[in-house]
Amino acid sequence: LSKIEAAPMHELEEVVNVPAMLEVLEKEAVSLSGDNQHKLKFDVDASLRVLGDDDQLRSAISNLVYNAVKYPPPGANINVCW
Repeated sequence: LSKIEAAPMHELEEVVNVPAMLEVLEKEAVSLSGDNQHKLKFDVDASLRVLGDDDQLRSAISNLVYNAVKYPPPGANINVCW
């Protein structure tokens, strides 16, 4: 996140399809969870979009999702909502 904060600001003209991004991240989170048997739930409204930088949003959101999978104990409930 510090890299994102340090990056130069520019116009946010790009419509980012975050639900599509979260669909990919959900598959990666399941794989990353491995044998930990986390109960992953992604509750995503497919119609929601945001103006922003795709790369920066992907970096920030993936960081949050990966940390959510990496740090809880086995069998934990992990809910991601958008």
